Amino acid sequence: SAWALVSRIFAGQTLYTRHLVVALAVAVGGVIFNELREWLSYAMALPVLEEKDIVSFWLMLAIACYWHLRVMAVRAMRLAMTLVTIALAAVVGLQWVTMNETRKWTGQQATLGTLKPPAFRLARPVAADDFLSRTNGIKDELDAVRKKEPGQSGFGRDSDDDN
Repeated sequence: SAWALVSRIFAGQTLYTRHLVVALAVAVGGVIFNELREWLSYAMALPVLEEKDIVSFWLMLAIACYWHLRVMAVRAMRLAMTLVTIALAAVVGLQWVTMNETRKWTGQQATLGTLKPPAFRLARPVAADDFLSRTNGIKDELDAVRKKEPGQSGFGRDSDDDN
């Protein structure tokens, strides 16, 4: 409706049906993309696909703006899309900085993501004995570091900071 109003003001026609088709197409595309991303994230065991995704929503909004402007037949399309691209870069950059600053101060949230049926997981399950045998090397390293004094290992507080 808002695009139809803007279209009426600047282009002289509401073109409501066309704007509605664009909005619905982008909304359906966004839902499909979101679902595919969730399933791919689960299947590939890559939660980073969901956690670090700050671009997809804003990109869908920019695509919607592009098609709405095409429906309106804007004369200065190159200028309009340059402004949309600058706004997209600014919003994504601002959201990325905010996300990193928030994580710096509050830490990483523990998330499981969306749980799906185990049959869709592409990674094969590993027997507990195999998993534990592969972690023995790491366990020995961590035990050695744990037994060192705090100033020697580089982990934790140094003994000089106790004052």
